[in-house]
Amino acid sequence: MSSDLKKRTFYGALFVVVMVTALMFRMGAFCLMMVIMAGAAEEFLDLTLGKGNMPVQRFLAKLAGFLLMAVMFLYCIGDIGIHWAALALIPVLAIPLSCIFIGKIEQMDKLMPIYTAIVYIVLPIALSPFILFNDGQYSCKLILSFFVLIWLSDTGAYCVGSLLGQKPGARKLAPGISPKKSWWGFWGSIAMGAITSVVLYFCSMLEFPLVHCVVLGVLVPAACVCGDLVESMWKRRYGVKDSGNLIPGHGGFLDRFDSSLTAIPLGAIYLLTFNLI
Repeated sequence: MSSDLKKRTFYGALFVVVMVTALMFRMGAFCLMMVIMAGAAEEFLDLTLGKGNMPVQRFLAKLAGFLLMAVMFLYCIGDIGIHWAALALIPVLAIPLSCIFIGKIEQMDKLMPIYTAIVYIVLPIALSPFILFNDGQYSCKLILSFFVLIWLSDTGAYCVGSLLGQKPGARKLAPGISPKKSWWGFWGSIAMGAITSVVLYFCSMLEFPLVHCVVLGVLVPAACVCGDLVESMWKRRYGVKDSGNLIPGHGGFLDRFDSSLTAIPLGAIYLLTFNLI
């Protein structure tokens, strides 16, 4: 095993341990989600705006996410009403107003990445308490199951894609965005996701009827691929390889959670549609 692979494996394992440990506790999950949200948003804004630009507006965008997540946590616990979520609108509305004091009209163009960060990153993560609580009781089973599906389907995509997807004549999934991704890797991701969902069902991690678990096992990996391609488009647009350097050999916050930004909300929407959560 090469030294780079050893380093990548070590830090990858450490990342998983930190994630699982934090999610075991209610406040740990809250702090973890806040760090992920702030880190991913900051990396996205560094990517699209450049480092240090629009600091007040960046702060307001992350403040909106903090307020929304705090309200959602307290609402899920049963301490406050959902109407308090309106507090998050205050910093959102303050973002364009704050530009009045900049004095440069051309700076208004930079508001688009700010609002994109809110919709693309801040909002999905800030709503995570809905899958962390069940009737006011904290449980990490569902979100851990989502992450296990994401991690293992990504492993399936990598293994099958590396074995079969790089051969001459293998069809690429989106060559203009990510030249190495192949249809072989996509189907490897789907197969691994379906198998993992069945295992999670029998391990009592996914506590839904088996058919819904299998649907999640297909839906989540498909959404993972889409989320990964979306981030790849942003990075290709701005000419960077990694969004940051959070984990040596693994990239930044956005690189680690790009799939989660689409997969977890889509999985939650599916479960909500069938009144399973």
